[in-house]
Amino acid sequence: MTAAREPGSVDPGVKIEDADQRLADWVGSVLTDVAVSFDPPQAEAEGRGVSLYLYEVRPEAPLRSRTPPLQASLRYLVTAWAPTQPEAHTLLGELIFAALDHHEMELEAESFPAEAWATFGVAVRPSFVLRVPLRRERQEQPSKLVRQRLVVQTAALVPLRGVVLGPEDIPLAGARIEIASLNLSTATDGRGRFVFPSVPGGANPTTLRVIAKGKELTLAARAASDEPLVIRFGPLED
Repeated sequence: MTAAREPGSVDPGVKIEDADQRLADWVGSVLTDVAVSFDPPQAEAEGRGVSLYLYEVRPEAPLRSRTPPLQASLRYLVTAWAPTQPEAHTLLGELIFAALDHHEMELEAESFPAEAWATFGVAVRPSFVLRVPLRRERQEQPSKLVRQRLVVQTAALVPLRGVVLGPEDIPLAGARIEIASLNLSTATDGRGRFVFPSVPGGANPTTLRVIAKGKELTLAARAASDEPLVIRFGPLED
């Protein structure tokens, strides 16, 4: 069931002609026995009526949302005519107060340019500019379905132990060992030994960077090995 709409409201996705019709319906809800025209103001007109002349369509900045609607504002020059000027003024006044009370309409602070009236071939007359929003919702693009089975590989955390040796297998104290991928680092003790208590085990090797007395080595090691990792350096700087 479609909810009832307030006369003059503009639905998402409407066209400009739909907005025209909503605006005409709104005028009919405010004034009785008046004609509605979308033509420019005329020098001579019979009876009582209202001119809703659309003179500008202006794009608006999108709203901040995940899928913001496309927005524009419609600017209408609103005038009224009647057998007498006081009666025309009364019609215009009723519309002004009704527009001020309408949540989707806005009265422009700036009046219609006086020099523009010459293009209509009529003298300047009482009027106001009505701004009406026009929105068109954009359909959110559906996310693609994952049709393959998700496989999660896990690895137990195990210690990685080792020893760093220099020439003639002399233990190197103070050597620095880094695992950049895990943001881990440590240094060897007085016997050249080091340990990382918890690194991922399994078949994938862990890349180590070892720095000792100005020399550097990069190697891959598997933490799953039961034997301590032995890292040997060649001749070192004194």
